[in-house]
Amino acid sequence: MNKPSTIVRFRAYTNHLFCYLLILCCTLWIAPAALAQDNAAPARDDRNGVSVFDLVLISKHILGVAPLTSPYQLIAADVNRSHSITTFDVVTLKKLLLGINDTLADNTSWRFVPKNYVFPNPSNPWDSAFPENYTHTVGRTDTNFYAIKIGDVNHNAVTNNLLQAEENRQNNLSLGYANTGGKRGQMVEIPVFMQQTADLAAWQMALQYNPDALKIKGIRWTTIAQPTQEQDQDWHIVVSGQLRLLWMDRTGTAVHLQPNAPLAYVQVELLRDQRDLTEALHLWSAKESIASEGYTDQGVPATFSLAPVRNYQAPAIPPPPAIAPKPTWTATVYPNPSRGQFRIEVSLPEGGSGTIALYDALDRSCATKPCTFAPGLNVVTSAQLSALLPGQYTLRVDTPLGRQTLRLMIRDLN
Repeated sequence: MNKPSTIVRFRAYTNHLFCYLLILCCTLWIAPAALAQDNAAPARDDRNGVSVFDLVLISKHILGVAPLTSPYQLIAADVNRSHSITTFDVVTLKKLLLGINDTLADNTSWRFVPKNYVFPNPSNPWDSAFPENYTHTVGRTDTNFYAIKIGDVNHNAVTNNLLQAEENRQNNLSLGYANTGGKRGQMVEIPVFMQQTADLAAWQMALQYNPDALKIKGIRWTTIAQPTQEQDQDWHIVVSGQLRLLWMDRTGTAVHLQPNAPLAYVQVELLRDQRDLTEALHLWSAKESIASEGYTDQGVPATFSLAPVRNYQAPAIPPPPAIAPKPTWTATVYPNPSRGQFRIEVSLPEGGSGTIALYDALDRSCATKPCTFAPGLNVVTSAQLSALLPGQYTLRVDTPLGRQTLRLMIRDLN
């Protein structure tokens, strides 16, 4: 069962509460707190451990591609505390990552479940209320809880910055942007691109820019990582001096990225003459921002670095393969209207099997004739079908190249 790696242990000592976090069997001192009651209430840090890859995991669960099976993951994914996993949870986390919201309005930052608690229905942890509070008994040496960081579905909330730094040193990806200049008032598209080959299922980025030099007008996504219309409109945001972008494949499928192939174009207006854009864009690494990193389809992160590149040339995109024109064929009925005698002409570039079916105005079957069509002109006469009363009829001609529907009017003989 997928469980959080973080265990919160409370120990009473001289009327104070001491909180430890156990991470991978290592004890880390967090803070002592003098409390009237021994309750778990850490400070809010809602973005801790939350990334665009958590949105991938929630989306895969909603789509049924990879359902979450751990009750701890399900509780973490229930961002709006609705006791269900829906697209509203994805939208809520998206707003948190983009900085539209700084906290989760309908939930706490952490939730706690006693380590020894067994969920009656692990696939639906909300089936019955699970305990989250514990009153410490004097003389008890310790009490253990699983700490569930809301939104952190893959359980990687950071409680030790040294561990995060080590992880970032092990995986790095270099990005570049085209270092071009221009005149004041000029509109410029700045491609942001990979400088090496990578296979990513999701990425997120926070770019810092000088609002006195540039005005961000929008984002143009490329066909390499083309988002849906919803992503195109809602998965980036411009705040004074900062641009945040999110991208993911909803099914978690990795996209193969070649060197120099743009991820996206940042559309800007130059607010002053600029010989180049060496100082135009930087990755923003402030604590209140999001980490700029990409994720494999297994959720392995790689930290982005960004540098301007002179004389950038986008790789040539090969033209799409030529599509052979679809063979055409015709079907006609003559004369129409008819007094009961008519012929159906079917002209095909190649032979094959098919049918001619006749239906009345109420779509009831009147006749069906199997046909073996030859290349060229094929003729079926009314004598080969059943006699028809006056009225409106429908002919459906099916051939190896498709179906055509014809209308036929039979007039009264008088």
